[in-house]
Amino acid sequence: MKNRLFFLVIILGACEGQNPFPYKQSKASFPEVEYVKLAISTSSNSKSVIANGLNYLELQILAFNKIDALVQSYDSRNDIVEVIGNGRNFQMKHPFRFTATEKGNYSFRLRQGGIPVRYAQVEIVAIEPIQFQPTLLPVIFHYFNHKAKPMSDLEKDSVSGYLSKILGLTIKDFSNLSGSTDPNANDTGIRLEMAKKDAQGSTLQRAGVNFIETGGISFKSMEDFEDYAWKNCFWPPKKYVNVWVALAPYFDFKINGSISWAYYPDLSDFGQSTYPPGLYGVMLHQNGAAPAVLSHEIGHMLNLLHVFGDCTSDNDDCADTWSYSRTIYDSQSKFSLEKVSCSLEKFISNNFMDYGPCWNNTFTLQQALRIQGTLLKCSFLPTKRNGYSNGRLSGDDEKPTQVRVSDKRRLVL
Repeated sequence: MKNRLFFLVIILGACEGQNPFPYKQSKASFPEVEYVKLAISTSSNSKSVIANGLNYLELQILAFNKIDALVQSYDSRNDIVEVIGNGRNFQMKHPFRFTATEKGNYSFRLRQGGIPVRYAQVEIVAIEPIQFQPTLLPVIFHYFNHKAKPMSDLEKDSVSGYLSKILGLTIKDFSNLSGSTDPNANDTGIRLEMAKKDAQGSTLQRAGVNFIETGGISFKSMEDFEDYAWKNCFWPPKKYVNVWVALAPYFDFKINGSISWAYYPDLSDFGQSTYPPGLYGVMLHQNGAAPAVLSHEIGHMLNLLHVFGDCTSDNDDCADTWSYSRTIYDSQSKFSLEKVSCSLEKFISNNFMDYGPCWNNTFTLQQALRIQGTLLKCSFLPTKRNGYSNGRLSGDDEKPTQVRVSDKRRLVL
């Protein structure tokens, strides 16, 4: 995992020929196997597991020949792994998936006799689960129609249904209902809904969507977009999560190769101000409006960082995610889910805050804690801290003069 990870894993070497556990499978069954070892599977590679009885950590038994090459034909279905922890001692058979309901330290030992064993023991930590109080964030999609002809009701219904479906899947992502098998996957406590009322408190004809007729204009630059959005469709962020949706070719510029991005939160204390000094929300290109993209960008909006970086530090300040060098990965030209961490350990990419290829199904407990801290500090999110209610907020909604953020670090892809 990471150098500063506080969940410790120790893999202890066992001397060949000293294993006390009898085992019915002999070396004659696999003559090419020189030794076997117990390891954590790359599909759930972690040093910890949340003790909620649902998350699991998968172990695997690997076999190697005389030149330390992996023997793919080895069959571990008859192997036994002994588990010791919290006063319990029991055996695990294939598939070696461990779940816990109590926090604490657990040891796993491979029971083997006929084949020499190296690295026979693994130790992990089971973490106490945290259930966060749900926070409901109303989302408003500002949908740009750049065509000269206004949208018909049928077209609006189609767009509304499409965006509602995407948000529904995004809700599952933040609720840990997207099929993650990561041992540290956790519900973030974030709940999203299509906003029911507009900025003036009137009921929206189509929940969650504000249709913008631009009269055929195009956005040729970041400045074009920010100026237009600031003046025409930036609703008070203390009441809404603003998501702007545009479509090529009327939106034909990219930021560092990306056509979707988000603005990081400014955690400064802005007092009673209704608006931040610049845009705050998500820009979503309709051509790439997949649920995982929206979850990734809203994650940035809630102060989550990319899990990758340059390996000089913990890239995202979350101890239970894998850090790796994206530059090295891209230079290898391997379009693979399996990646190599900064500590040279293999893992399967699954985190929403990674770039593809990725399973895109996991927010971890540490990421959830980072989000919860943002909810407590951010002056521009519809939370109890900011006096949010379903009705109109009291106070002045007049926008100040915008400070451009396109060239600042708060813009992230």
